[in-house]
Amino acid sequence: TDYGNNSRIVKNGFNGYLIDNDQWEEYLIKLIDSEMLRKKIGLASKEYVFSNYSVEALNNKYSVVIDS
Repeated sequence: TDYGNNSRIVKNGFNGYLIDNDQWEEYLIKLIDSEMLRKKIGLASKEYVFSNYSVEALNNKYSVVIDS
């Protein structure tokens, strides 16, 4: 859902969908019907989380703060 931190993490249509509660069926059907869409969104999600929230990414962010 388009709530809280989700809107910062999810890029609508790129690495997920930000939807209202009454839209979830529509987007679930899109994902069920398209293996290519599931792979595309899944890979984009994995890459986003790794580059922003992995130990390596957080170490780099903390190093910048500590070194300044």
